[in-house]
Amino acid sequence: MEQRNKAIFMLPAVRFAPFLAAGMLLAYFAGSVFVWLIPAAAVLAIVAAAKKNKLSACFAGFCAGLVLMTLHIGFYCKPILNFAGTTVRAEFTVTEILGGSENRTNFVGRMNLGGLSANVRLTGERLFEEGSVCEATVLLDIADEQYLTQNLAKEILLSGEIEEFHSVIPAKPSFSALIGAARKRLFSALRENVQGESGEIASAILFGRDEYLSQTFSEQSKISGAAHYTAVSGTHFAILAAVLLGLVPQKRRKLKSVLSIFVAASAVVFFGATASVLRASAMFIITAAAPLFRRRSETLNTLCLAVSVLLLISPGAVLDIGFAMSVLGVFGAGVLSPKLSEKLCGLLPQKAKFLSGAVKVFFASFCALVCTAPISAAVFKGVSLCAVLTSILIMPLMAVGMTFMLLLGITGASVLSVPIDLAMRAVSAVVKFFGQARGLFLSLDFSGAWIFAAVCAGLLTIAAFGTFKTFRRCFEGTAAAVLAAMLISFFTVENRREMRFVGNYRTSAAIAFQGREAVVFVSGSGSGLADDISRCLRERGAVKISVLAAFEADFDGALSLKELTDMVETGSVFVNENSQDVLKNAEFVNNPARLSLNGITIAGAKAGDSETAADFVLYHGNSKRTENSAGTAIFFVNSTRVLPANAVNVRYRWDYAVPIDGGELRVKIEKLP
Repeated sequence: MEQRNKAIFMLPAVRFAPFLAAGMLLAYFAGSVFVWLIPAAAVLAIVAAAKKNKLSACFAGFCAGLVLMTLHIGFYCKPILNFAGTTVRAEFTVTEILGGSENRTNFVGRMNLGGLSANVRLTGERLFEEGSVCEATVLLDIADEQYLTQNLAKEILLSGEIEEFHSVIPAKPSFSALIGAARKRLFSALRENVQGESGEIASAILFGRDEYLSQTFSEQSKISGAAHYTAVSGTHFAILAAVLLGLVPQKRRKLKSVLSIFVAASAVVFFGATASVLRASAMFIITAAAPLFRRRSETLNTLCLAVSVLLLISPGAVLDIGFAMSVLGVFGAGVLSPKLSEKLCGLLPQKAKFLSGAVKVFFASFCALVCTAPISAAVFKGVSLCAVLTSILIMPLMAVGMTFMLLLGITGASVLSVPIDLAMRAVSAVVKFFGQARGLFLSLDFSGAWIFAAVCAGLLTIAAFGTFKTFRRCFEGTAAAVLAAMLISFFTVENRREMRFVGNYRTSAAIAFQGREAVVFVSGSGSGLADDISRCLRERGAVKISVLAAFEADFDGALSLKELTDMVETGSVFVNENSQDVLKNAEFVNNPARLSLNGITIAGAKAGDSETAADFVLYHGNSKRTENSAGTAIFFVNSTRVLPANAVNVRYRWDYAVPIDGGELRVKIEKLP
């Protein structure tokens, strides 16, 4: 390893941050088992510091992580969770409006509970705006036990139903209100001047408002590897900063540094204080402040400093998936990519030196993809094989869109919406071109998939900081690990013979897999199931639905299933009379009916129906009665619901799978008496 690289890894922040995060994760997921590590880590840190050993920062970070997360859970999370099931009269500030119906809305309010400041997801009448101070009587409950880890990452542990408003004080003028108003003006100008699909994509790409996107486009974004552009992240922050600061001459370094700090603070308010945006803001401030103190910033050190500061202030951020993806993405694109590109460009023959620019652009996206792959494999069950190419194509289009969006907001000249529209049309073309090829999404739904991804990221890191000989060997190892993962994925998908279940409170579906094909049986209306079914298919490598049966679908459900057929190639469709006008070329089947799959009978019924009999009965509806005649009853209900011995609650057993015998899917529609 070069002397300069060794010096970088010896920096205290570079040694402290990774072990701080590791200690926090260990304390959260296995704190009761490894609590004895706290004094051990503390002793090692003290001994190492006394001997001036450079490992002292590692031990100190690990000990700090264990202690902080243990204290955070014991003295913050648990006291707040104790308020679940109680009714309180409290004052709160509206921090974010999440959306809702015309008369009711969902929002986040920050209130004081037992002396602790807590974010609570609330539901009530729309009587306020962001920044308003309200006093109300609120019935509190746990936000969602199934997503407790995600809730902790967002610092939202409780949800509440507002029973009565007592007072509402309008938001006071402030810096955040000023920036928020500017954001609203920009967004309004964008929506007024950029219409149709281009406007929907612009809302998502430029503002992170993905609720306007169709389910079809959202699914295509995931398959093409462009989904991260529709959620506000450090990428949005970096582009905005580059656009605003690009107007300042390079010679005015101190002015640029001061303006950079101001832009960083404003961008947090503009985009929202998510963990990834805060990380980007902290890095930007550290980098911008370096020239003011006559220091040179180094990307890895800056990244580790930003991570350390954020985790010390907010331990829950270590559980935020977006934050993890952001940090690893910056590590890949900002730390590994320049070093790998430099080595690879050095190997290019003189006549091919003109390719250096293309190599650098390619490796920036490639390294970001590889470094974030462990999270993608563990959480999203796969990676897009075309993500590198789509990122290269979309990034400049996003920069163009954001530049003209700012000019449109400042000048109000509607003619500026033309380049925005063209840029978003180009984004749409890229996403749709790659997003229609579902086979380009590599399913990593097998045990240990994240280990292969982590090995690739580790080898890439060694290649970046090692010698040329190490560089070649590590690239060979990376290629071997990628090939092994792809072969295992192919074998797993081709030999998959199982049935899984998805659903919501109103309707559910059984999805039977046979290699890359699937049979889908929908119980109930089918409303809102398109995204869940498509996700299940994508994660398990299925590219085609051979049979789709929905005997009880209503009009809304038929529209949802129509979106599903737009997302996934579908063969035969069997529906009732109500859905035929929406699902063209579907075969009409009199209700009631059930489906027989390789000898296994599957039926749908309303909750409380005790007469429908089949090997598997999928119950939909809100009835609390659980009497049934099923071999196995499938419910999608709260964890508090008491179910009979033959029932499975797939809302909390999301990994529940039933094996299927046979080399092919044999489907038969059976009409019930």
